[in-house]
Amino acid sequence: MQAIEEPFVTAVKEALGDRFTPTMEVIYRKIIKFILTTLTTGFLYYDLDDGTDDSRRSSMISPTSSIVSARN
Repeated sequence: MQAIEEPFVTAVKEALGDRFTPTMEVIYRKIIKFILTTLTTGFLYYDLDDGTDDSRRSSMISPTSSIVSARN
């Protein structure tokens, strides 16, 4: 993920210029990690969706499970 995170943060920093702050860097790093985790999880779910064994799916954590549990 680091290979994508650094260029992403650099691009945001260059695009925002003087408006880019250390706090924004933390936020954008969290955003890109969330996006990459969600994409990775989606690809893993897709890979598991071969119709042969749904028991493997239950052992995986949904990318939104922490969001749902935080709302409850």
